[in-house]
Amino acid sequence: MTDGACSDCRQENVTKSQKLVVLSISTEWFSMRGGVSTINRELCIALRRLGHTVVCAIESPTLEEIQNARSNGIRLIPPSYQPGYDRHQALGVPLSLPDGIRPDVIIGHGLHSGPAAMLQQRSLPGTYRIHFIHVDSGAIEPHKDHQDHGTRADAKTLDEKLLASSADLVVGIGPRLYKAASHLVLGAMPKPVLLRLDPAPARIVR
Repeated sequence: MTDGACSDCRQENVTKSQKLVVLSISTEWFSMRGGVSTINRELCIALRRLGHTVVCAIESPTLEEIQNARSNGIRLIPPSYQPGYDRHQALGVPLSLPDGIRPDVIIGHGLHSGPAAMLQQRSLPGTYRIHFIHVDSGAIEPHKDHQDHGTRADAKTLDEKLLASSADLVVGIGPRLYKAASHLVLGAMPKPVLLRLDPAPARIVR
């Protein structure tokens, strides 16, 4: 079976499912280190309100985070301990999921958790992966305090391109990142579905 056929099978399985099991991967639940966590948290809560089962894997969930997620009907799970791996790297190792939980959809956010989401998809054949684009590395790196910003921008853009091109659905946050996402998936076979998400108020444009 070709990669294109496999992608069609995954999309068909997701389409037929009235209620999905969603595994979202992020670094944290509360927004202590930036806006990516906010997008992930609000997305998870919205999906749960639609009736889907939502599990979110984060590096080191605190008791307060676990209780907050649980109050919204969401389970937080940590990665298993892996010798030689830090907590972030361990997010890419097959997770100890709750009994009876087998994800239909896996969500990754940019370079924060996109690589872990891709690795989780490999360990869960038949799952559908969504990759969110939160930054345009080629545009933002030159504004950072690095002497080698050109090399860093090229490396990060390549990584994002590989993650986006291999996903089933790519979501750009806002019009500028939607445009960046469309460039990232040029030439991808099969080409992922592209969506634009405009937060506050949330609005999806296809």
